[in-house]
Order: sequence, then structure tokens, then C-alpha cells
Amino acid sequence: MSIRYRLVIISLLISIIPAGMIGIIGYSEAKGALERSTLAGLNAVSEFREGELFLFLNSFKIVTRNYASDGYIRDQLLMTADARTRISSLTRLNKHLIYNKVPLDNSILYIDVLSHEGIVIASSDESKIGVSKKEKRYYTQGLQRTFISDIHAHKNGPPELEVASPIYPNGMNENPIGVLVVHFSAEAFNNLLRGQLIVDLGAKSQIRGIGKTGETYLVDRNSRMITDSLFLDNSDHELQVNTYPVEIGISEQQEVTGLWDDYRGVPVAGSSMVITMDDFFCILISEQDQDEAFQPITQLRDRAITLSVAMFLCVIVIALATARTIFTPLNKLMRGIETIGEGDLSSQVTGVNGNHEIGTLAQAFNRMCQSLGRTQASLEEKNRKLEELSTRDGLTGLYNHRYLKEKLEYEFNRAQRYKTPLCVMMLDLDHFKRVNDTYGHLFGDYVLKESAKLLTQGLRKTDIIGRYGGEEFMVISPNTPLDNAEFLAHKLRKLFDNHTFTNDEISSNVTISIGAAKYYESIEDYNGLINVTDRALYSAKQAGRNRVCLDGMPCETGS
Repeated sequence: MSIRYRLVIISLLISIIPAGMIGIIGYSEAKGALERSTLAGLNAVSEFREGELFLFLNSFKIVTRNYASDGYIRDQLLMTADARTRISSLTRLNKHLIYNKVPLDNSILYIDVLSHEGIVIASSDESKIGVSKKEKRYYTQGLQRTFISDIHAHKNGPPELEVASPIYPNGMNENPIGVLVVHFSAEAFNNLLRGQLIVDLGAKSQIRGIGKTGETYLVDRNSRMITDSLFLDNSDHELQVNTYPVEIGISEQQEVTGLWDDYRGVPVAGSSMVITMDDFFCILISEQDQDEAFQPITQLRDRAITLSVAMFLCVIVIALATARTIFTPLNKLMRGIETIGEGDLSSQVTGVNGNHEIGTLAQAFNRMCQSLGRTQASLEEKNRKLEELSTRDGLTGLYNHRYLKEKLEYEFNRAQRYKTPLCVMMLDLDHFKRVNDTYGHLFGDYVLKESAKLLTQGLRKTDIIGRYGGEEFMVISPNTPLDNAEFLAHKLRKLFDNHTFTNDEISSNVTISIGAAKYYESIEDYNGLINVTDRALYSAKQAGRNRVCLDGMPCETGS
């Protein structure tokens, strides 16, 4: 075999083998990065939907509790004890349920009022009157608290669930005189997942779309899909979903994120959440077809194959044309390829110039690296944004509840290990519900955002401030003795005492109660520190609000 052909073979081996390795490594890394990003996005979607669903279920409880506390219902129920007024009271009660309660919420099927003995004595569906419900868990539990049942089939339509709440004669400290049961249709879950009902979760509310083939659905403990399917007819609500996330969710109540075949047998990427509340149980699943989710990596593979073929042809032409001029640029190209193969996508092949095949090949590799670099940068930016969304409160911009607990656990362990001081403050806006009730929730939101600004301005750079929940904030002060924390707490209280909240011609003064506590060795973990701080905050509230109270010490307003 001639040297010329040997040169061609050697040139091919030198060029194609490293290029193939780079392509395989690059493809594998890009595929892994895209897979992780896709699964992280699906997990964010399922977490968002989980939060929506929890708020939605709580709204069912709130509606039922409010109906049960209706004074008219209570009074009519009390009047049924008198035989002279029993029939007229029950008639008025039925009409009240039919005309004044059921129409308020489209998701309500009907409402029952049960006697203390569990008998339906009034109902918006008069066919239910006289039926005994004393064997139902929602009756026995509903005598004690507001309770939500598991979802179950309904013979004439979508599945339903019941929410029960006790009816008290005058106050919650007395024995209940009956139970109010609201029967909700599961069709409301369809409306929620379709976006027809919007539940505000702050910054996370922007996390919704998962492509053309993406869908989110609910499955009950009997493996039945209880919401509509994007692909199949589920009008009878009997579609069985025997997939991996459903099996492990029902058997072990475990949430999963990964790759599997969905109920159609189509490969998907997905994430599942197990949702429980009282007796309610379902599995929320967000999925996207792998063909759509990983389409960019398929395009990258085709591009890599095209570039490899182009390189193969270029090397043959250059090797046959000249042996003398090939080795210098080829060596430079190989060094550049090896650098890229080590994972440095910012590297560029330089020193290979001219209007010839090697120069073209070098430019093609540079473009490929730039494309991979842009893809990697885009994935990193998306992950950074997801991380930011997961740690910030959407309304105030402060750290959220989850991040605060993670940070407190870290600071607690550090204080425990190095014997350094650590203080925690819990701050609660006084009479905030009154602000919402008087001026509306928009002004209430303004007060929360303005409060966040006041607290941030009044704190040190080393302090960690976040919204713990509702109108409650938490401040973590590492390396801070309790007397310094007390000084800081009085400073913050005065800021609120001297500040007037003004927005859109509405002005109001809002004070703040503060509880503070320090770490000491008998506190076993960070949850214990939260408990003693909460205890101090409770003392500040009990002492008349607009107070600073240290754990174990008398409360004071400060000077």
C-alpha cells in the first residue's frame, strides 16, 4: 500500500476517532444536561400544581366552614327541636340551601345538614332527606372538625368528595348540634388544571406550560384517572392508570421524577406528587412525551453526524492533495479537539486558516462548540432562575419559608458546633386581618411589601430576613447575643410605630409584635428554637401587641 493511501488512512484515523469521541461525549453530556433540565422543569410544574391543589382543597374547607357558621342555618336547626316550629324551620332551611348557598359555587353538587345523630334533616337535594349518614367518616369526623373525604365515584357524573364541618349552637367551645356536609364535584379539578381557575402562588404562578404533549392529571387510590385526559376519552372516569408513579405512589406514597411509559404506553418524562389531606388521597402527575422533550438533542445528534461526514470527506481530499501541508494544521486541529473533548466548550480551534478543508472543518467545530456552549449557558440560566423561584417569596421578594428553614438549620448546626451565639426573631403584623377586611387585599399586599422594605432597611447585612407565612416574618441573626437582638427588635418595632402606610389615598398605621429567642444547649434542633421564638411572639401578642418579648422575660414596648 502506498504512503499516500497510508496517509489517508492515518489521517482518517487521527481525525475521525477523536471527533467521534468528542461527538459521543458531547452528545452524552448534552443529553444528560437536557434530561436534568427537563425533569427539573417538570418537577417545578408538578410542585406548582401541588400547591394550587392544596390551596384549592383548603378553599373547599373554608367554604364549608363558612356555611356551617351561617347564623341562619344554626338558628333554623335549633328551632327544629320544637315540634311546633320543626316543619316550617326545615322548609326554610331547605330553601336557604337551595337558593342562597348552592348557587354561590359552581363546583357544589348539593348540601346536606345532618342532625347530631347523623340523619339528613335538610338538603338542597330533597331526595336525601331522612337518609342516615352516621356510618360515614365525614359525619363522625365532621362532629369534631372541618374534614375532607376521599374522592369517590358518582353514578351520574364526575367523581365527588365531601367536606363536613360541625354546626355549633353559639360558640366553638360548645357541643355541636349537627354537621353541614358540602358535596363537591371533581370537575372543579379539571377547571383548575386547565387554567380556568387561577390560584395565586406568587412568583411560581408563571410555571405552567410543558409543551404541546405535556399534561397534568390526577389519579385516585384505585388507579382511576379522575380528571380529563389530553389524549384519550375519559368521560366515564374509568380510565385505569397502572404506571410506575401510580404504583409506587399508592403502595409507598412515594413521589418520583424520571422516565417511564405513560398510560398510553408512550415513553414520557414526568414528575409525580402524592397529595393527602384528611381522608383525601390522589397522585398528581405531570408528563411530557420524550420525543418532544428531547427534540433538541436529536437535532444535535443529526448535526454532529453531518459535521462528522463533512470532516471525513475534507480529510480525504486534503490527504490526497498534499502530505507536506497537512500535518501542521491537522495537529493544531487535534489539539483543539482534545481540549474540547475535556469539556472546555469555550475553547476555539485557532491557527488553522486558509480556504481549504481543514480550515472549514475547524470553523465547523468552532460553530458546534459555540452552539453547545450556548445550549449549556441557556440550561445553566434556566436552572439559576428555577433556583431563584424556589427560594424567594413572590409578593415581597424576601426569602420564602422553605429557604428560611434550610438557612436556620445550617446556622443552628454552626452555632451548636462552634458555640457561637445565634438569635431568631418572629415578627407578626398586628391586626393584619382587620387591614384586609377594612381596606381590601390589594392594600394588604401593599402593606406586606412595604413591611418587607422597612424590615430590610432596619436590619444589618449579616441578618437573614424572610417571609415565614401570611403576615409573619422571620429574622435569623448569626453571631448575635440576645441583648443585641433585643436592641434590633426595638429598632424595628419603632420603625413600624412611626410609619404610616399610604397607597392610593388609603392610609393606615400598622404596628408589629416581635418575639425573640437565642440558641442555648438544651435546645435539641432548629425546630426547638422556632418553638421558643413562637412562644415569645405569642407572649408579645398576649401582652397587648406592639411589643417586644424575649423568651422567658417580661414583654416591653421599649423606649
